[in-house]
Amino acid sequence: MIKNRNMHIDAKRRVKSAPYAADLSGSAESILICHFPIAAKGLKAHITYSEASSADAGVALKLGHQTDDNHYFDETSEVSKSQWYTKEVTLLATDIPAGTTLILTNAGSKTGTGEVLVTLEYELVDNNV
Repeated sequence: MIKNRNMHIDAKRRVKSAPYAADLSGSAESILICHFPIAAKGLKAHITYSEASSADAGVALKLGHQTDDNHYFDETSEVSKSQWYTKEVTLLATDIPAGTTLILTNAGSKTGTGEVLVTLEYELVDNNV
């Protein structure tokens, strides 16, 4: 299992939460979130604005895997949001098959300011782990 200092574990529910930062005004980037050696189920995803966003156009944010960059969500960041505003994202799929590597794609190049924290909550399907 991949360990991450940002990962929070609730042992009773076996739910894990993994937050990852993306700078909307930086360069375009693809961030490796994690690799699932066993199957999991996506429960929720949130986009939290850790830096207030400016009024100019939003930026595309996608969560997917190696062969489909928007398999789990395809969103555009919102404009004029205050710091710590959080939006729950609708997951397009919840299946995370064994062997899946999750990738967060950030189009970047926002003219103004904006930094977000993307959090995915998931549950391991194999109860022996």
